[in-house]
Amino acid sequence: MTFPSAFNWGTHQLAFFPLAVRIAVVGMMVAVLFRRVSGAILSALSTLNGKFKRTRAPLRKLLVVAAMTIAVFLFWYARESTHLLGDGNLVARTLPTLRNAENIPLSSFENEPLAAYIIWNVYGLFNGYGIDDASLRAYQFTSLLFGAASIITVIFLTRLLVTGPLERLLVGLSILGAGGSQLFFGYVEDYTGLYFGCLLFFTLALYAIRQRIDPVVPSIAFGVLLALHLGSVSMLPLLLFLAYMTYRRDGVLRSASTLAAALVFALVFFWISGYRELALVKHPIGSGDHALPLFRVATPGQAYTLFSPAHLIDFGNILLLLSPFSILACGLAATVLLKIGRVKDDAWRFLGLAVGCSLAFTFALNCALGMSRDWDLASSFELSLVMLVPLACANWIGDAMLRRRTLVVVCAITILSTIPWIAVNAGEERSLARFEMLPDRILWSKNAFQNAYDELASLYKEKKEYGKALEYCDKYLQSDSNNARIYGKMGELYELLGDQDKELSYYTKAIDHGMRNWQLCFYVGSTYGTLHQYSEAIAVTAKGLEINPRSAPAWINLGSYYVNGPTDYASALRSFQKAIEIDSTNAEVYTYAGKCAYLMSDVDGMKGYFHRYCDLTGRPFESGEMQKFLGTSPAAPQKRTESSKQ
Repeated sequence: MTFPSAFNWGTHQLAFFPLAVRIAVVGMMVAVLFRRVSGAILSALSTLNGKFKRTRAPLRKLLVVAAMTIAVFLFWYARESTHLLGDGNLVARTLPTLRNAENIPLSSFENEPLAAYIIWNVYGLFNGYGIDDASLRAYQFTSLLFGAASIITVIFLTRLLVTGPLERLLVGLSILGAGGSQLFFGYVEDYTGLYFGCLLFFTLALYAIRQRIDPVVPSIAFGVLLALHLGSVSMLPLLLFLAYMTYRRDGVLRSASTLAAALVFALVFFWISGYRELALVKHPIGSGDHALPLFRVATPGQAYTLFSPAHLIDFGNILLLLSPFSILACGLAATVLLKIGRVKDDAWRFLGLAVGCSLAFTFALNCALGMSRDWDLASSFELSLVMLVPLACANWIGDAMLRRRTLVVVCAITILSTIPWIAVNAGEERSLARFEMLPDRILWSKNAFQNAYDELASLYKEKKEYGKALEYCDKYLQSDSNNARIYGKMGELYELLGDQDKELSYYTKAIDHGMRNWQLCFYVGSTYGTLHQYSEAIAVTAKGLEINPRSAPAWINLGSYYVNGPTDYASALRSFQKAIEIDSTNAEVYTYAGKCAYLMSDVDGMKGYFHRYCDLTGRPFESGEMQKFLGTSPAAPQKRTESSKQ
């Protein structure tokens, strides 16, 4: 906690705060272990609970609404300040590019179609009302909305599985106070809906197992969950377990209807979210870098193998980030799974199986951005792991006083562990300091490094800290020296700094490395032209004309470079003739062509071009007038438009 590094990212949140804050938080964690402290907390909660019970029903409802309002306010007040975790900036930029639902499977949202569909519709609503930063606000709004819905769902979950109001409160706070709650604080990613979907499915499944609702209801929730993220297929054993429970109680038909409901609703929501016809079948599920390799790293998107020490470090960090009691939960789940035949309560069988599925998924998952950035996906799937310890304490500890004191300890330590994690991400300076510490070549793949440096360069550019942005561009190029886009970004940064020599140098490198941006080529060519560096101007303008040969001004500029540089009048004339082919109404280009013809001793050609100029301008054809035209300079260099910076 005190010495942060890339290797303890799951527990180093406190290290980004002043020493006094660290001592206070750790002191509170230790203090709650003492009976007197935990007893005092329990006594205060009992008093509040008694007062709450004695109030009239309308006032109790009002207090619940007030508590929900305060929670939503906290979600907004302590919201994420930077969007570097996960694909935050990428998804925010991509959202406005979606034209219809069919674009979703073709974009970066292909694995979470329904989540993207929901956020895209919120974005459309916000954009229609002219809300600033509509894509960012859409993510933040849905984050808050699913956070509030998760609170309500946890209330129903604890009512089902926990006896006693104090126990319910403490179990609920323990679940909601775990690390995954960061998703509620204006988090910019597609996984907040997934978190709520997992919580809802678990809750409804447990209600069905306890025979409070029809098993078809959680099956429908599973169909929705699968559309929220394709990785939810890892929870298929839970659906099969639910179907088995239904078969055991109600027979084959009821069990089959349970499975059919999940399939039908999954297909419906896939269709709504843009997966039409065979799109889902064609989706490369499980391909690429989604799974960790067994024996050797084979692609730039992989950092380590499945059973390597580096992976075990990352896996331990993600568990501790989500809950300080995750390791204990793993032990409890293993006990349930090993003795599943002797466990009488189907609800505990279900929870043990849920933890097993989630651990298997997270352990096998290859995090393309590095697990310390892709923690958000794991947080949703590991929700059952977070739930297990407080639920076990509430149900397996017989002595009431010991049970409540234990829950106080679990709840307090969980919340005290999560608050610094939320606070780090809520403060821009702390968030950046932590993020800059995460890249490590042992834990991150080459692609993860490059993505992080690219995002940091963009962030510092937005902050107008161009020197820092250039530092991260340099770091990117250390791992990929052939990236044209990064050279272009550096050229733009040097342009903003007013360093024209380096601006031209990096723009030229971008073009030489394959950047196909004709506007940039023409801009760089015109800038070289103003500096009388005509050979460079000719080379880069010619590359731009290979991309866009229908630009008459560019052909005129190219001709001017041939005239003023190597005095290659034949090439210049051919360039001016190209411009005339594209735009035969541009009078001035005829004077340039006429001058070239004159300099090539082609008097008849000169007269032809000058006659055409006079026809277009209505001026008389006089020798004195033409003599003046012969001194006319070719077109001035073009000024680059804003769009050419891309």
